[in-house]
Amino acid sequence: MNKILLTVVGVSLFALVGCGTSTSTKNTKLNADGTATDSFNIEKVGYTLDGSKLPQCTNPAKMTTTKTTTSNVGIHQCVWFCGEYEGGRPVSVTLSFLQLGKNENWKFDGETVTTAPDQCHD
Repeated sequence: MNKILLTVVGVSLFALVGCGTSTSTKNTKLNADGTATDSFNIEKVGYTLDGSKLPQCTNPAKMTTTKTTTSNVGIHQCVWFCGEYEGGRPVSVTLSFLQLGKNENWKFDGETVTTAPDQCHD
């Protein structure tokens, strides 16, 4: 069931990206396109989740939010292209959060960790 929900959410996210996705500018300096001014700077990956409030990410390279309405799921994603996460070398990290209905609490949905690009620097 979780895989089906994740698939539906993922497809919905891609469909909604061109249809009103807003970009948050909290906690980092972002360009007009929602990317960080220096996306390849190594940043510590972190977030605060208070349930009823939009999750706050610490210095991501990019953030996107699709707001919840009465008929869809809210999705909040934070991306670090060069993240310091769980020790070791820098990695690319995407953290996803869901709100399954208007006025429902935000919940952590999962993480994706991949190899960081060679452009990462301090």
